[in-house]
Amino acid sequence: MFAQSLDGQHMLRLHLNWINGQDNGTLKDNYFWFYIKNIGLVYLLLIPAFFHAKPKQRWLYGGGLAILVLAEFVVFQPNNYDNNKLLYIWHLLGCLLVASLLMDWFSKVRAIPWRALGLCLCCFIAMFGSVLTVGREALSDYWQWSADDIAMADYIDGNAETDAVFLTSDSHLCPVFSLAGRRILCGSGSFVYYHGMNYIAEYNAMHQLYENPDEAPLAQWGIDYVLFDSYVFSNIQNADESWYAARYPLWYENGGSRIYKING
Repeated sequence: MFAQSLDGQHMLRLHLNWINGQDNGTLKDNYFWFYIKNIGLVYLLLIPAFFHAKPKQRWLYGGGLAILVLAEFVVFQPNNYDNNKLLYIWHLLGCLLVASLLMDWFSKVRAIPWRALGLCLCCFIAMFGSVLTVGREALSDYWQWSADDIAMADYIDGNAETDAVFLTSDSHLCPVFSLAGRRILCGSGSFVYYHGMNYIAEYNAMHQLYENPDEAPLAQWGIDYVLFDSYVFSNIQNADESWYAARYPLWYENGGSRIYKING
């Protein structure tokens, strides 16, 4: 837990209200306002819901509350935002507590139409932010992978050796491994780099093989295929495709993606 990350940070360290903090140690928002605007109705009703709950419910929620207190002061991994996984447990138990409170409150309303209207209003207030998020995604024209990416992955899956190694960019959405399941030289640093896996050598080799390619390092790293696509050209500005085109056959081409076969 201590000093395991490659950037020298301690994986276990003190950091008050990390999710709302700035690099200079100050908070972006007032502590309570931050949770009010992000959690909303559930957060506002937590205190009355706690005192309204039965003793067993309080003890159950107390476990989540202990996690909240701990996670508000201690960060357990190099990336602060990953601490939110602990807050999900506290929030889940809080939702149960508040739901119990609302049901008891509205059960005392004799007029069924008013009871239904009140419950619907509470559900609307509690979930409208999520509805907006789903609506935004439904109207968005963003695609994780294009049709060309999927077609390329299908071709790789059906024609490339199962143990083949591809030279690609380090994009976390690279279809070679995300869709086709083939090995690549270097993946995204956002995966396990900050948790102690050192692949700086692979990262440097990836850049060298694209910018200053040579047959010896290709053989050294066991590269079987080299991909040139939009991710490569956007992240590696001096990528030298002409070197590969002059020496190796074009194995696959679709849209803006081209794959050169190194071995065989």
